Amino acid sequence: MRDKTKQHLTNISGRKKTLIILIILLIVVLAFYKSDKIMIEEPQKLAEHIYSKTGIDLLPFLKRVTGALFRLEDEINVFSVKKNLLDGELPIYSLELNPNDLVHFDNLSKQAMKSGYLPPELNDWRKAKLRVNGKEYKIETRFHGDIPAHWASNLKSYQIKSDKDEYINNMRRFNLIIFEDRLFSSIIGKAVAKKFGLMDVRNDIVVLEINGVVQGVYYLEERLDENFLEYNRCSSCYVIGVSDNWVDDHKYDIGPYKSADPNGVTWETGHRTPFDYEMANADADLSISNISSMMYAVSKLYNSVNNKDKDILDYFDKDQLSSLNAFRMLTGNVHSIAGDNFRMVYKATNSKFYPVPLIEVSTKLKLERGGVEHYLNTFGRPLDIFYLLARDDELMYLTHKKIYPFLLDNTLLEEYDQIVRKYGQYALSYRTNELNRRHLKSAFKEQRNILQYNMEIIRKNLEYSK
Repeated sequence: MRDKTKQHLTNISGRKKTLIILIILLIVVLAFYKSDKIMIEEPQKLAEHIYSKTGIDLLPFLKRVTGALFRLEDEINVFSVKKNLLDGELPIYSLELNPNDLVHFDNLSKQAMKSGYLPPELNDWRKAKLRVNGKEYKIETRFHGDIPAHWASNLKSYQIKSDKDEYINNMRRFNLIIFEDRLFSSIIGKAVAKKFGLMDVRNDIVVLEINGVVQGVYYLEERLDENFLEYNRCSSCYVIGVSDNWVDDHKYDIGPYKSADPNGVTWETGHRTPFDYEMANADADLSISNISSMMYAVSKLYNSVNNKDKDILDYFDKDQLSSLNAFRMLTGNVHSIAGDNFRMVYKATNSKFYPVPLIEVSTKLKLERGGVEHYLNTFGRPLDIFYLLARDDELMYLTHKKIYPFLLDNTLLEEYDQIVRKYGQYALSYRTNELNRRHLKSAFKEQRNILQYNMEIIRKNLEYSK
């Protein structure tokens, strides 16, 4: 009897130990799962390391795996409180499309997905209606964006233009872009641009409905047209850039870009072509008056770039260019000056070019060759205009003279936190194409860390150089 009792107690003790071990393991697993460092940051670093060594990009696969887990958590978490996107705190843009247009966009999306790019000749304007602030406007709309991220999933990005005599919030043309494409980079970028006296590209966070169905939170950005110039009080001014034909040329057939074509022409990475500084690729509104004088000025600038002239700075407004450099340093902005992304304004009254402060993606700066200029002026290969400008000591002095006092006294991080508090819960309350709540929260945090890191590395580098 005593032996049976002893055996029984031993069994109970064993079960208790097993239960305790299981509880400890469960706590450890949950701790690992709840750690962004383990579930998001370290896999990303590992994927980047593997890509640098082998060229194999595992990040999309890893994001799908963790994303599936995080999506499941979003679905079953009864404690997750969601904001009502139609509570009136955010502007609501209600788009009405007829059945034929819905079929058109669906077929266009499928066709573009097969080829990997959106044929511009098929992306025609469709007549529609848009209701904003209780008023209905007659508009035309089409897809926005070259790459599949904008039109290959459930949520899509759109271009909007109103009738000539109608303005929507003082704009005739603007884009409605899926939120995950920009997050808060463009919103905080607008604030930075304003601090350095750059041109103001109007933007906002809005809610998009299509035929009464809420699509989610969208990023609104005005198009760079005559209304943009009028808003910035720039008379006798014209917008100039590079044609967005890079997708047609690359065709996405290798990784996803061609490295060289059968004729031996070496192609650049996305948004760039070998012909960015040729007049055939210049993009401007050819219907404007004085077009010949503007294109002559552009031709002279391009010749200066191709000849690697030292006097290239003379073509630009130095104050605006140094402000753009400060803006780019803070935001780690390279993507928005590459190829067709880069937009300038030409002012006929003084024959100067003014850079437009656009931003889609914030990145961490890298110290290379004793500074951050090499990183900021390279996108696959050196960006010719900015690589030449970076050699100018006067421009560098003007840039540092602006940015260093700003680094010693600013409220940029606090302003970013206010943006997240205002819009973050709305962005987290509706399903995006790719990013779940966990990845979105991590992305908000990462953008803040990028701003903080960039300010610190610039300050330290300038103080060391001094």
